[in-house]
Amino acid sequence: MYSFIIGQHDQTLNWLAEQGCGDSERIGFYGLSYGGKTVVRVPPFLDRYALSICSGDFNKWVWKTTNVLTRYSYLLWGEYDMYEFNFANVANYGELANLMAPQPFMVERGRDDGVGMDEWISFEYAKVRRFYDTMGFRDNTTIEFFNGPHTIHGVGWPAPPHVFVSDLKPLHELVGEVKPASYAVKKAARFNRSVDGHALTNRDREFSKGVGVQAPSELVFPLEPKYKRFVAIVGVDDECMRWDNPGGLEQWPQWSRPIHGPTSYRICQIIFEVMIDGRTVKETPPLFKGGLGRGIDVEIPEGALQLTLGVKDVESHITDSHGHGDWLDAGFVTS
Repeated sequence: MYSFIIGQHDQTLNWLAEQGCGDSERIGFYGLSYGGKTVVRVPPFLDRYALSICSGDFNKWVWKTTNVLTRYSYLLWGEYDMYEFNFANVANYGELANLMAPQPFMVERGRDDGVGMDEWISFEYAKVRRFYDTMGFRDNTTIEFFNGPHTIHGVGWPAPPHVFVSDLKPLHELVGEVKPASYAVKKAARFNRSVDGHALTNRDREFSKGVGVQAPSELVFPLEPKYKRFVAIVGVDDECMRWDNPGGLEQWPQWSRPIHGPTSYRICQIIFEVMIDGRTVKETPPLFKGGLGRGIDVEIPEGALQLTLGVKDVESHITDSHGHGDWLDAGFVTS
């Protein structure tokens, strides 16, 4: 069956390359569940996939299909009836993933996913990590564990930078004016605190480094030749959940009731933008309060002079203006 599926993917890649709407050299394969099975069985034989992510399936496949001692085994369920001949004597998921090297390969594992147990997934992925490291491709593979079910996570957070923007002095700051109908008050950015002066938090996780701002906001920082990349985690600060929700995050997401006062926003929805020398290089989709922070990782071109960090409100009849955004663990990678 997979010999047929490989042919399908080969033709799909041909079609995508002919459309001219993207870079045919940078097509990735992101598969969940059965798609995760396909991720470890197709890209090893189609090197035109530049990146592969196995979500909700990476496993000790031999144990998964032969073990009768755990509830994770397919032998105990009628769900899977497409066994591959002689598979267990030839390879496991680790060996299949190794065939993709040096192309980047990633595993997403939800801790509440019933396809297996963390110990199985960790055991099998360790073989992939060892192989990529030994072959000199250490940075081309990773695994992300997250608290969640059988789902695509798609969040990946970058590692903290070498130089934090919260330790630097901005060249310029724009503090947006408050709209006449809003209960907000004008607030400048705060470094290593939320814009209201609290600890920087996203989904109850605290961050010691970062910048809290109120939309609309712009911060401009000078660039140095040693700065190679800009990285950050961005999102709406948890204080936006607590303005009108005394119970905190336990009730999110909620359509909150109007409360009169200087911080009585109902629903925050903001967009984060990264600009280099006036050109937008990264813009997030609208991010709601209560949502998990989103990772940003952009390359800084040689000779670039300035980096601008912008936050703006989404114009909508269901959201209030002047949301509180956080640039968490934001800064520059120097190597």
